[in-house]
Amino acid sequence: MMSLAIIKQMNITEEMTQLEAKVIVDASLIQTFTRKQ
Repeated sequence: MMSLAIIKQMNITEEMTQLEAKVIVDASLIQTFTRKQ
């Protein structure tokens, strides 16, 4: 069984990854939007 500290670390890493993915998507959306104008 994994310790709580490792599980917490994994959860934090997962949240950071999702946040980074969202930032990348937002950036590409902004680029697309800027090109259309």
